Amino acid sequence: MTFFGGKVMNVLGVFGHSFRQVFGNWRQTLRISALLLLIMIIGQQWLIESVMQAGASQYQSFEKSLFIVVFNTFILPIPMIIAAVNWHRFILLGERVGWLPRIHLRRDVSYFWRGIVITLYAMAIMVLGAAIVFLFALAAQEIIPNQTAEAVLLAVVGLAFFIALYAFMLRLGVSLPGAAIGGATIRDSWRATRGQWRGFALLTLLAFLVVLPFVAVNMLSIQAPHDLADDMVVVALKLLFAVPTVMLLLSIVTTLYGHFVEQRALV
Repeated sequence: MTFFGGKVMNVLGVFGHSFRQVFGNWRQTLRISALLLLIMIIGQQWLIESVMQAGASQYQSFEKSLFIVVFNTFILPIPMIIAAVNWHRFILLGERVGWLPRIHLRRDVSYFWRGIVITLYAMAIMVLGAAIVFLFALAAQEIIPNQTAEAVLLAVVGLAFFIALYAFMLRLGVSLPGAAIGGATIRDSWRATRGQWRGFALLTLLAFLVVLPFVAVNMLSIQAPHDLADDMVVVALKLLFAVPTVMLLLSIVTTLYGHFVEQRALV
């Protein structure tokens, strides 16, 4: 496949392969993800309500604020990490689970640490890119007299920056299945995906479309009344959207790892 004269990955092939992984193995998909994502969503609901209560209160203790930060950073991701490690191992190693997903403590910790490293890399690029966009905006004010043209140009530059940032994160994220199975490092997966920037950019746009309905549900749920009955409906609705969305994103990363790092064919 070519794009502006250069060869890029088969983006639709990657997406189609990932789609078949999730829905062609729907029993394993549900066993690995449903309970863990339910736990995570309930934790998210509690966190949202705690933050809203803290915002409405004039006084917020340091201990409670610290607990919210620790909960969000170190506790809330645990179910997601366990599900991700189990899914990567199922797809790449054929390791099936029973009614409950398995805990691979060493691999789970390695996965969490690699996620932290990728996040730090992304934050560094974000700060650098934001500074460049800011300087570009200052220069545009002096060069372009028309405010509408300036706004359109800045919107295009900002969009390009965010696509580049998430493509960068996706390329780093290809190493995550390696952490789950004790395989390739960040450096290994980075080398294996060399020259595929345009493909990652296209795949980032496609992934954004996949995530959009789930994000919309989350945004609407914040506006919902927070009594027990409404919370149960919100949790059920979030779970309905979370399972296919999260597992499809995990499968995209797994497919990229299998295709580029392990040289597997897209079938």
